[in-house]
Amino acid sequence: MDNYYLDRCHSLDMDKYVKFVGRKTKDEVANIINNSDILIITSEKETFGIPGIEALAAGVPVISSKCGGPEEYLNDKCGKLYEVGDIKGLASAIELVAKNLDKYDFQVLRNVAMQYSQEEVINKALEIYTKVRK
Repeated sequence: MDNYYLDRCHSLDMDKYVKFVGRKTKDEVANIINNSDILIITSEKETFGIPGIEALAAGVPVISSKCGGPEEYLNDKCGKLYEVGDIKGLASAIELVAKNLDKYDFQVLRNVAMQYSQEEVINKALEIYTKVRK
């Protein structure tokens, strides 16, 4: 990993708040998400943002930039969106979600994620193919 981010984090005295975990297996990622309070996506562009769905499935609220993907499934009931590159917007979203962690309903978060389960995606695809075939 590039030391720039580690050094920058240290220079901002954020070591106790930020942890860089490096490359992880799927099981390790699941464990990290399950032991997290919030997942943050800071991408400039995403086609969907699978980590966001994985976090919601684990009952973890998501903060994401409006990068093209997470807008499809994120709303105020399961997290917060902010504009790409808006550092103050990101900070505000973190503060808002962190202060309201107890207000996020685990079942609501899971229900959002379940809309994108393998079974649901297959059913939606079959429905579309059936309509097109007629």
